[in-house]
Amino acid sequence: MDKAGILELIARSGLPEKVRLCLAGAVSRAEGSALKKTLKKDPAALLSGVGALLKAAAGILALPEESALFITGFNPNNAAPDRFEAALAELRAVVFLDAQGFGGLELVEQGRSRTADLAGTRDGRRCVFEVCRLKDTGGRAGAERLRAKYAKKIRQVKVSRKKCGGGLGGLVLVDGPLGFGPLAADPDLLALAAAAGPGKDGARGEHLCLLRGNGFAVWPEWGR
Repeated sequence: MDKAGILELIARSGLPEKVRLCLAGAVSRAEGSALKKTLKKDPAALLSGVGALLKAAAGILALPEESALFITGFNPNNAAPDRFEAALAELRAVVFLDAQGFGGLELVEQGRSRTADLAGTRDGRRCVFEVCRLKDTGGRAGAERLRAKYAKKIRQVKVSRKKCGGGLGGLVLVDGPLGFGPLAADPDLLALAAAAGPGKDGARGEHLCLLRGNGFAVWPEWGR
């Protein structure tokens, strides 16, 4: 579909105004992005997916749909596609963790010291998660990148776990936040998470969650 047609679909999508402006901006940018590519390939599916994600996340976070995307810290005045995708990744993590049995999910306001992005409860215990958008997690090189990302980002989770007295904690890595379908366990992602995530000597209660397309994996499984 040409640019004019995509912009018309965005305008008639029923999405919150600021979200429509972000999407229209991605289409109009000269440089390419995953968001622009997906909009050109199947704009109706992406707009429907963004709308469903906003509705689901807003319901979980008890926020208006027009506020859900921006509570992540995403600034519509700096609406570069990669920032928009990172905000969508946080909302995907919210929906994923809700489906995994975490309640009371909320986005954590960042102070002077960097801490985890999300907090919630599971089995009566406070839990915290850091969310990151990542690309190209397939193959051996992907495992090495994930291992390095995990080692770096889990430090923020450790700080947050200490503040809340323990509980589960982990890193949610979202590869391709533009996937919106129902998530299903993916054995290939599980093998990748096991290769990159906490090993036998890792702190108990720390987990690596991978989301890619409509697949997910959690390592180690909850409760371990």
